[in-house]
Order: sequence, then C-alpha cells, then structure tokens
Amino acid sequence: GIPQQLPQNAILFNSSHISGDEIEPLPQKIAIHHLYSLTESGLSDPIEVKSSNWTDEERHSSGSSADRTWWGDSPILRNKIIDPRSGDVSPVPWDTSTYKYLGGVDNDTGLLQKSSPTSQHSGVGGPITAIDRQGKELWSTPDSYLDAFFDPAQPDILIGYQKDTSDDFASVPHLLSTTTGETVAALPSSNALFLATDGVVIGLFRFGGVVRCSVGV
Repeated sequence: GIPQQLPQNAILFNSSHISGDEIEPLPQKIAIHHLYSLTESGLSDPIEVKSSNWTDEERHSSGSSADRTWWGDSPILRNKIIDPRSGDVSPVPWDTSTYKYLGGVDNDTGLLQKSSPTSQHSGVGGPITAIDRQGKELWSTPDSYLDAFFDPAQPDILIGYQKDTSDDFASVPHLLSTTTGETVAALPSSNALFLATDGVVIGLFRFGGVVRCSVGV
C-alpha cells in the first residue's frame, strides 16, 4: 500500500519487467522504473525510466554513493538523478568514489561527506561539504567526521560524529549548521543519539542509563 504520511509532490518508485524481442530463445528482460508524483488529487500518470540508463556494472554494484534517495523533487537511483517530469537521467555532480551523499537541504543544495574505506578504518573520516546542482562547493567543514546524520525531512538538523579518544565504543556528536557548516553545539560523548521534538536524547548505556540533553532543535 501507499504510506499515508507522504508529503505533497512526493515521488513513488515502482519497478517491473517487460519482455524484449523474442527472436532469441530466452527473451531479454528490460527493467522499467515507474515514477509517480503524489499530489492532492492522488497519483499522477507514471513516468517510465529504462534501466538501460545504467550500465551492468552500475546496476549490479554492491555499493553506491547515493541510491534510492532524492534531492529536492528529483529521485536518485544508483548515482543517477532522475528528472521527475521527463524521466531523463543524468549522473550526480560529484565524485562518487570519494563522497557519499547525505541528502538535500533543499532543491538547490546537497550535502556530501568525504568518505572512503581507508578513512573509515583509520578513524579519520572526512569533512562535510555542501554543493549546488552543478557540483560547485558552497561550504565545507574545517573538521573531519567519522560519520554524519541528515534527514531531508528535518533539513535544519545535521549531526557530525567525531571519535571519542577516551572511549573506543563512543563518539562525540556535533550539531552543525546546514547553511554554513559551522558547529552549533558539541554534545556529550554517547553510545546513541535520538531525535526528539524539542531536542535530542543522549544515550549513555555504558552507565546503564539515558541522559536527556535539550538543545533547542
């Protein structure tokens, strides 16, 4: 079924298969992605996007910088941005081997984190960068982060995690501005962090308890 809490103008994906030319004993099957815009009156007519826009390597790759996500009103599937009006497909405007996509602050600004297997294992991480639709850098954090959290449904909240040098099992979360990348607040070192309507909840499970830390988000 269709989720009841989807925002207006949301895009729904559906994939199916059609049989190709049956000259060969086993007809080739071509995957079709259907995009439906969700409006106040219901679902729009589907836009068809053929999987031939992706190479075999892209379709079968075990990892992608951005996959099954979106930027503004544009869906992203395996490092390709899909125009929801025409179905045209174009590569994302960043180096997919160097950056992972965190999400879109709005239709014009996307967030990336510089990340690679080497940086993750070394405990160094990388900076967080904002770009425009052409891939031009808008700002970048001066510090590096092991990991980051961003939810486009809450575009004013960006959390970067740095290693806690005193505890191998904990990290230090930082609230960052999504417009400048500046640090808004450094939160207590924790094992877990939960978003609440009026702030965040810091989990200190190594002490058998939870500490509430309201930061006015």
